[in-house]
Amino acid sequence: MREWLETQSDIVRTTAFEKWVDHSPEVIMALSSLALLNNTFSWL
Repeated sequence: MREWLETQSDIVRTTAFEKWVDHSPEVIMALSSLALLNNTFSWL
């Protein structure tokens, strides 16, 4: 029973994440550019 609940929550989590990803390429672009900036500054 517990395993079933865990897989269900995993499924919910992934579908929610996929929906979020589908609707927000701009957010992803912003996050990746921020990550790039952080990497650049850590090299300085």
